[in-house]
Amino acid sequence: MDWNSRIARTSLYVAAILGAMLTACSGDKGTEPSPPRTVANVGVLPAERTLVVGDEIALTARPVDEQGEIIDGRTVLWSSSNESVANVTADGRVTAVAPGAVTINATVDGKTGAAQLVVTPAPVHSVVVSPAGFVLEVGQARVLTVVTKDARGNVLSGRVVTWSTDNGNVAVSESGVAMGMLPGYVTITATSEGKSFSVAATVVATQASAYDLLFERRGDSNVSEIFVLPLGTGGAPIRINAGTVSSQPTASPNGIRIAFAVSQLDMPTQEWIDDIFAVDRNGMNVKRLTAANGVDDQPAWSPAGARIAYRHHDDNGRMDVWVMNADGSGQVNLTADLPANGQRSAPAWSPDGARIAFAVREVGYAGTISSIWTMRADGSDKQMITSTLTGFDTAPTWSPDGQRIAFIRHYDIDGDITLVRATGGEPTRLAIPGQQFTPAWSPDGELIAYAQYGAAYSNLYTVTPDGSQIRLRTTDPAWRGGSHPAWIRKQ
Repeated sequence: MDWNSRIARTSLYVAAILGAMLTACSGDKGTEPSPPRTVANVGVLPAERTLVVGDEIALTARPVDEQGEIIDGRTVLWSSSNESVANVTADGRVTAVAPGAVTINATVDGKTGAAQLVVTPAPVHSVVVSPAGFVLEVGQARVLTVVTKDARGNVLSGRVVTWSTDNGNVAVSESGVAMGMLPGYVTITATSEGKSFSVAATVVATQASAYDLLFERRGDSNVSEIFVLPLGTGGAPIRINAGTVSSQPTASPNGIRIAFAVSQLDMPTQEWIDDIFAVDRNGMNVKRLTAANGVDDQPAWSPAGARIAYRHHDDNGRMDVWVMNADGSGQVNLTADLPANGQRSAPAWSPDGARIAFAVREVGYAGTISSIWTMRADGSDKQMITSTLTGFDTAPTWSPDGQRIAFIRHYDIDGDITLVRATGGEPTRLAIPGQQFTPAWSPDGELIAYAQYGAAYSNLYTVTPDGSQIRLRTTDPAWRGGSHPAWIRKQ
């Protein structure tokens, strides 16, 4: 083959290869990948839902293009408008946390869709009351504990609970305090949102006591009378024939004679009488014991029975603790050596009669100082055992062993029985609901009687010195409560 023939053949071969390459290139151009589709909007399913606290739900985000076609494979960013109501995970799982409305957002490529959720409280599934069974004395109070739970066993707070009983042997307050009213058996039921739980209780008669409660009761038109409430019998209070202007009674150790304060207008002289009188328990032998200018009140009979301590408030505003013989003679000011701007009040004898506790209120540069003091029965050896600038200490009463003193301390507006050693120290507050005043320790040491304000009038209660076994003593509303309790030996 000559040289020209070879060149011609080579040219044809190259031309064929180039043609094939052009054909191949022309075919590839027809299958180029399409550009990414743009997200036009995002839908969330379900778009609306009501959940109960604790519920979980999975949401689905659906991004679509302008033609409404779903676009798969895009990253979704989830968020909650209020995580305290409901939170959401990175994969769209929502947990309902608390009642309220919340928006769950799903964002894809800058476009956001939302689901509107409403979270409602979980309904009560079960109610449990404790204790499941108990015994009450007539007049004794017991706090019942109720727990409500949802279907998952979670404790529900703030649910309304109503109480009911199948008879009147027990009365239950709105807060779940059960009070023994009459001996017998009773079923107590707590109900919340249609779910109920019942417990059984037995009410027994009050334990017998060697002492009764002596107290005052105020009625209409400012009538104030003295009564004795027999303990352990369930009987009604017995009126002492001591007039209708009598208050703050105290009994002689043998329970035969009663001293009390009188406040009234003396019609013959048109002078106001604020003095201390005494009367036999049977209403005989009334005697006026004080007649000085000013106000004499708050009598306290000594354990030996020969003397009576009391408060005297003179016309100049000075207030002191005095003492006199049981017949009114021998009146002596025991706190005359203390500053004139102080107010001394509420004397109380130690069980052996050797010392007298009393309350002091004195205004100083730092504020009003309120305190409990003790002194010997002759007024010497005065000792301050409590002091407070923030509370108000008053109404001391001794334990029968002479080791402790109970008194009222006002914490803000709440007056509570508080205990302290007779030599001083850190006071201990008893956890008693309500506002107490004028405590009186029983001679046997078992109970502390006190008055407590109520809706219409004050009532009488007793409590053990550790703050337990609270008992309402004026159980019948017809008795119209009472105040300023003292102990008197049974006759």
